[in-house]
Amino acid sequence: MRGFAIIWALGLAEVLNGIVCLGNAESRPWRPFFWIPGQLKHEAWDGFQFFDLIFPLILFLTGISIVSAIPRWKKQGGALAVYRRVVKRGLLLFALGVIYYGGVRGGWEESRWVGVLQRVGLVYLVSALLFYHFRPRILIGMTGGLLLGYWAVMALVPIPALALDSNTVHDAMAEYGVDTVRETLAKTVEHVRGHYEPGLNVAHYVDALYLPGHRYGGYWDPEGMLGTLPAIATCMMGVLAGIFLQRTDLSTTQKVRKLMIGGILLAGVGWGWGLVFPVIKLLWTSSFVLVAAGYSCLLLAFFLWQVEIKRREKWFAPLVWVGSNALLLYLAAKLVGFGKLAERILSSNETHWLDAHSMAGVGTLAVALVTFALMLGLAHFLFRRRVFVRL
Repeated sequence: MRGFAIIWALGLAEVLNGIVCLGNAESRPWRPFFWIPGQLKHEAWDGFQFFDLIFPLILFLTGISIVSAIPRWKKQGGALAVYRRVVKRGLLLFALGVIYYGGVRGGWEESRWVGVLQRVGLVYLVSALLFYHFRPRILIGMTGGLLLGYWAVMALVPIPALALDSNTVHDAMAEYGVDTVRETLAKTVEHVRGHYEPGLNVAHYVDALYLPGHRYGGYWDPEGMLGTLPAIATCMMGVLAGIFLQRTDLSTTQKVRKLMIGGILLAGVGWGWGLVFPVIKLLWTSSFVLVAAGYSCLLLAFFLWQVEIKRREKWFAPLVWVGSNALLLYLAAKLVGFGKLAERILSSNETHWLDAHSMAGVGTLAVALVTFALMLGLAHFLFRRRVFVRL
């Protein structure tokens, strides 16, 4: 499942999109699948596309891995070993995240202190310690408390009625005669609450006031400070799923059925909650957590059925290759760049030639295929050599 989650971000999405977009718009052989490209990119704001599942699925799987790892570490070295490994892994993931976005070469104020790996590190650290210290019933209550508490803060806490976009903020600075966003917000008299628009919600105002360094959204960041709390709930959903998988009083078939029922219920409740607290990945809303957790449970049921019941693990061998070195491949895609290597192998002249002598889009598809092949080839090489890079 980890391989399934990461493989889309490492080139499979581009390959599938290239296949669907072959030919001219009127004569594409895959026209019945016109909806696929939309699913292979993130929703602009509210809503849920397939690509929006990748990040929460990784956190969900992180929670499952916590359940299998922590007891083993405790048995090997006691509480001290657990604390040491959990803290080390969390901090290393955070540090790798900072390096992934360029490190501190541009200065502390220009460094991005939040991001995908930073959030994974923080969420892992908190979730692992919660699992180590509390019983499942308390963990369920904490998870629910995080979701309800985040909703309450986002819905009830008043914020200045000033949209955090560059034009609006600059105009307000000029009107108030101030130089900083903090001063501008302090001088804004009118307040609102219960808003979830971009730049006009509690999470983005917390980022604008307190988040240091570079912010991906200008004044706020999609992996910002407040949204990390419901992201912990996503990981805790995985922890609870991991605890459920360890039950010995249920057969694998029964586990598959219960996961399917639970997934449908979670997604249904999430979409229902979304009527008042919209499903928004960039805010990691509580409704988004439930929808993503529901779909993750359904995927878990599918893989459990295919691998443990149908014994079709050979069908998913490429996912095992990728999942065994997911972090290394993710970093290599950024630092080395499989796409850049593919563009050196297939220059623009060659891609134009392919388009001219076959059909439109073949050149783009060829680059996507080479990119994916380079990544998958490295994954297979590492797996065969038994090289597994872990923190």
